[in-house]
Amino acid sequence: LDRQILPDGGHISRNPDALVELLLDLLPLRQCFVARDRPPPKELTDAIVGMDEDGALRLVAQMLDAGADPGDVLEEAKAAMTVLGDRFECEEVFIPELIMGGEIMKQIAEELKPRIKGEAAVADRGTIVLGTVAGDIHDIGKDVVVLMLDVNGYDVHDLGIDVPIEKFVAAIGELKPQVVGLSGLLTLAFD
Repeated sequence: LDRQILPDGGHISRNPDALVELLLDLLPLRQCFVARDRPPPKELTDAIVGMDEDGALRLVAQMLDAGADPGDVLEEAKAAMTVLGDRFECEEVFIPELIMGGEIMKQIAEELKPRIKGEAAVADRGTIVLGTVAGDIHDIGKDVVVLMLDVNGYDVHDLGIDVPIEKFVAAIGELKPQVVGLSGLLTLAFD
């Protein structure tokens, strides 16, 4: 290591901070290789990742008609979003693919929701108000959370996207929820 020269001319052995910085710079590359080592995706995951909207919806219908558990179908669809997220981090896909994958996921979730909810014999667990904060129109994550809470017995009131503070306050006053969830894209929080 003491012979390794850094771009600024320093030696790793003489500059432990530089070694840490170098390793941190390489960490995202390692994650990309780890993501590639995952088992090959299932057919539905492959359709979603491949942006085949019609094919993904057709596969969901076929899986359900064949008696597949709706929860398992949802898990496979969520796995596709994980693959897309990994590929986004590795700069193999970009924002449009994430948005399209999210739209496909929303359609699948809407198809599965009544079937999952019908299977769940869960008592009302409480009221939750959710919405995407004003100035933000991103709702992929929020929609997945709404689905999961709804099918698990919560009375969920989704206020939508770009929700002003006043609408949250009015919903809280009217519904008296146990939980209020504010969704927002993390990068917008830094602006």
